[in-house]
Amino acid sequence: MPDEASFALADGTVVRPSRPFFVTGSGRCGTTLTRRRLIERAHAVIPPENYGLAASAGFLPQAGTD
Repeated sequence: MPDEASFALADGTVVRPSRPFFVTGSGRCGTTLTRRRLIERAHAVIPPENYGLAASAGFLPQAGTD
């Protein structure tokens, strides 16, 4: 029976993450290549880039002094 952190991929493969990690970087620094290599060699499950950090910068002026 899968635990709370487990999830199934579209092909039915059950994924049980052990230790999450984050790869961040600025534009054109190699993060896409790093992601592709990790998926290829380590069989890691990594979602595509979402550019969420760049989009969140637009909310900073609205935050004020909070």
